[in-house]
Amino acid sequence: MLANILPGLREIRAPLAAGYLLLISVWILIHDHVKRGTGASETVEAIADLKGVLGTAAFAAALSFVAYLIGALWDPLAARLEQQVWSKRSKAKKWNDDRKEAKDPFYASDVFDKARVDRNRATLLGKNSDAPPPGTRLSQRGWAQLWTVARRLFRDTDEVVQRRLPDPANEEQVRLNQQEVMRNQAIETRAFVGLIVKGMNDGPNPQTPVRAFEIADVFREQGLDPSREDYVVEALKQYLRDSPERARETVPREVRAALTQAIGTDRDRWWISEGADLASHLSVLNGPLDEWRWSPLAIARTEWKPNFQQITEASIVSQLFEELPLSARRLVGEEQALYLEVDRMNGEISFRYTVALPAAVAVTVATAFFFGSEGALLGAVGAIAGALVGLSVGYALLVDGWRRDTERNDLLVGLLAIRKAKSLTFERLQARAEAIMESAP
Repeated sequence: MLANILPGLREIRAPLAAGYLLLISVWILIHDHVKRGTGASETVEAIADLKGVLGTAAFAAALSFVAYLIGALWDPLAARLEQQVWSKRSKAKKWNDDRKEAKDPFYASDVFDKARVDRNRATLLGKNSDAPPPGTRLSQRGWAQLWTVARRLFRDTDEVVQRRLPDPANEEQVRLNQQEVMRNQAIETRAFVGLIVKGMNDGPNPQTPVRAFEIADVFREQGLDPSREDYVVEALKQYLRDSPERARETVPREVRAALTQAIGTDRDRWWISEGADLASHLSVLNGPLDEWRWSPLAIARTEWKPNFQQITEASIVSQLFEELPLSARRLVGEEQALYLEVDRMNGEISFRYTVALPAAVAVTVATAFFFGSEGALLGAVGAIAGALVGLSVGYALLVDGWRRDTERNDLLVGLLAIRKAKSLTFERLQARAEAIMESAP
């Protein structure tokens, strides 16, 4: 019963408070211009009559309803405003950090520059870093714990998958060999396609290998656009299909393998197929080669596809972080006490985001009105001071909301770590893995 009532009360609180703050601000601005009593406008008289008919309590309830409607209309705009302020704050913080690093001789050194690049590309490279990426509302402790949870969830499911789809006995060596093969294929393919494009653009050239120029000549006669490497790759694949005998003489073995052979074990292909939400793409033409210095959790490529698909710890961490709101909502049917706590935190966060600007407006108007009654000069000073104080109050509410948002996310990650909260993605993957076991002979 309580679990159903409290969320509703929290939903009302923020719009009601925001609406009242906006109504108070409007009243402070216009009340001196509203005539009451003798000579009042018909609108003012109608409102006064309504108060007399309804009574004080009913009139207050009606006013509260109006305030709630105003706040409800403002609520979605408040969410957008909060996101924009957060985005600009994150960009400003990153710019300031980069500026500080550029001024410091140590930070400008090659050694630190490489470390900074690795840190900024941690999500891409699948490496854990000490601090969460910019714009991620997780504490350093929560970020480290999320990586631990990602490894555990993958390992638990992968154990089931490997029982049904075991890799060869020398699994690690197979993976190292595959990695080297894929790296070589990527280098060869990129280089050979570049030679074809060069031949298409420049025509006969003694420095262009004859076999690359022959293919370039064929593609040029077909009217292929040399500025699009993806078109060249597709044409090269078609060339391999249509002229296999000639292709063996003109296309290097590594390139033929890169464009015709499947890559990855049965286990890899299962993960890429079932874990499509976790898979990312790596282009053999445009991807930085230093991405090959680490081993993905799963990597595969189907026949005739020049790009690889990969699953890394970083992609799992990203998916888990995006799923945190869904994991929180699922607590309502499984862990009501925990759900109430998370919902309380959500309510506090939403309250601060929603009332931030209305509170800033109310403080600005009230301060300006207070000083304005003392004269023109003090009125101008009061308006400036009110604006500064109001903006400070609004920004302080947003900062407190971001702090509470980080605490809420840390709590959800902790619940994932102790198995009180669940990941929908890995529940599905675990069920699919168990289905493989059930279909085993």
